[in-house]
Amino acid sequence: MKLRALISLWLLSGILSSCGEKPAKNGAGVIDEKLFYPVFTFVNRELNSIDSMDVALFTYRKKGQREDTTIMEKAEFRRYVESVFTPEMLAEPSKYAFERRIFMDETIGRVTISMDAGDPATSVRRMDMLLDPETDAIRSIYLESTKVEGTRTIQRKLTWTAGQQLSEGIVELNGDDTLTSRMRISWGIPQ
Repeated sequence: MKLRALISLWLLSGILSSCGEKPAKNGAGVIDEKLFYPVFTFVNRELNSIDSMDVALFTYRKKGQREDTTIMEKAEFRRYVESVFTPEMLAEPSKYAFERRIFMDETIGRVTISMDAGDPATSVRRMDMLLDPETDAIRSIYLESTKVEGTRTIQRKLTWTAGQQLSEGIVELNGDDTLTSRMRISWGIPQ
């Protein structure tokens, strides 16, 4: 198992080391996503899996002192996810402004790819992906982003656990006012 994990880590390092090269573009000017770890592939696979399942998406929200539980339509969930994981999030130049680090933790049996934004103007500040060293499959994604809209600053911290749930904490700062909200959308059974 250790040999397979080391080989997987070596292959993953080779893939990620190619990320610093000049990006390849197709005729339409779109960046070739083969140069970047497949976050979008993971998200699209999860969305397609949810669309094919006969399950309800339970949404748990807490905003201030108010709590609410509802069922979210799958199309609404897809729009929400696409608003968070936008293609611009990883497109030039922000795609290449990230400092990447790779860690192997044998105690939890995961490989962590951690990316921090080098440019303070980039909205995505940090993204961590936990991978299964046996299959190289993404097990979870953690994302921190900051968006400034006039006098309002929105800070998001999102965790996506493969096959189970998406949870997000949002802090909105507007002058001296601070509004904190949390949301969790569940569709799977914890493993």
